[in-house]
Amino acid sequence: MAGGIGIPEKHPEFLAMTAAIFSPSGEAAAVAAAAEGRPALFGLDQMLTETFVRYRDKNPSSLQNAGFIVARLMRDKLGYTQGKLIPCPEGYTVQSGTMF
Repeated sequence: MAGGIGIPEKHPEFLAMTAAIFSPSGEAAAVAAAAEGRPALFGLDQMLTETFVRYRDKNPSSLQNAGFIVARLMRDKLGYTQGKLIPCPEGYTVQSGTMF
């Protein structure tokens, strides 16, 4: 990941996470969360927790990568405007998420 602590974009985990987030079901979950007034990443949290061990274990690079990839989906692919970062309520793996 450029400029951060995340794993490189060519790493197998980064590529798999990108494929999951950009999949039709991943995109739908992110868009649904945004439509509900929640950060897009919150809509993907359960799927990412079930699929990626490092994400579930709250590995900082995995969590950062997820946020970075979701931002690419929402901002770059779908044209959403990136908003503020908000704290996450209990029950999620991530601690915060960006509004779109």
